[in-house]
Amino acid sequence: MTKEVMVTIDGLQPGDDESLVSVTVPGIWHYRDGIHYIRYEEEAEDVGIIKNLLKLTPQKIEIKKAGIQSARMVFDTAEPTQACYHTPYGDLLLQIKTTGLVFAESPEEILATLYYTLSSDESHISDNQTTIRVRGLPVKQV
Repeated sequence: MTKEVMVTIDGLQPGDDESLVSVTVPGIWHYRDGIHYIRYEEEAEDVGIIKNLLKLTPQKIEIKKAGIQSARMVFDTAEPTQACYHTPYGDLLLQIKTTGLVFAESPEEILATLYYTLSSDESHISDNQTTIRVRGLPVKQV
């Protein structure tokens, strides 16, 4: 895989009001000690740029967001985790229960699908599915 990549994240909340949220952005990939690291930026409406770092392994995925909205979310099928999501409107403490993680990698692509439940104060918020696809870009010809 090349260092320059395209990152696509598709989020789905199954149910009656099922809606797909999708973002595709350029990113930078590197691999160290068995972990894929992907950095990318996204522009959030009316709040500016949010810098993101993904750490991907077959067993666990971590998402760090920095900017006006920040969070560190860990998706681990071995145990539930907690995340504090900081927004301009206040903080939201979330419990994350990862019920499934499907991970595949090739020289050209990483594909990971997360299945998880979000709760706050022991109250169910939503069941979610998020797919992360990281594709290598072609090497530029000189």
